[in-house]
Amino acid sequence: MHLYIGRQESVSPALFGQPIRFPFCYDYPEIIAAVPDLEVQSHSIPILQKPVTYLAHLFLGAWGPTVLGRGIYMVNKSYARIEMVNGCVRALTRHGRRLLDAHITPVPLAPVIPLHEGLRRNPTCYLSQPLVVGRRGKLKLARMEFLDPLVELAPVHVSLDIAAGFVSWLPEICCDVPGIHEVDSGAFQFQSGWRLTSNCKV
Repeated sequence: MHLYIGRQESVSPALFGQPIRFPFCYDYPEIIAAVPDLEVQSHSIPILQKPVTYLAHLFLGAWGPTVLGRGIYMVNKSYARIEMVNGCVRALTRHGRRLLDAHITPVPLAPVIPLHEGLRRNPTCYLSQPLVVGRRGKLKLARMEFLDPLVELAPVHVSLDIAAGFVSWLPEICCDVPGIHEVDSGAFQFQSGWRLTSNCKV
């Protein structure tokens, strides 16, 4: 499983790949549990020869995007109380059950890595593989598109404590994750504008 922790800013809904003009945008923290390197067997997906990443569950710190994501886009999203302060992250369910704790530490002397180099090192990263999103048997193929072609990945160290039941099939996990400058599948942070394009249904 891959884990992605971040803060989304100025997010607006999209319809058929085009942003919808809303009088407001959403800012919220988000935690994504993703399963990489899967094979999809479907005649309706045009890239069967490539592995995909399944976005198994998304935890959002705002009700609006959670409801839109589940109801309209059919994505496995849940509301969570997510706190992010000085690299410390804590996530609880809306009922107060602990989901995870993480401490993210920058590595000041480690060089940044261009996005294309990071993806070459770790081709299973969800920034590289096509994405499968959906629930209740209604799946869609999507892809991340970055609006900044000069994105750089900064190595970080992560101390991670995931509670049992974070997602139903995952046991309790406590581990330290090295930075991407140490191992190709290591941790990193970045900032970029992006959009999610949807290609087809399964």
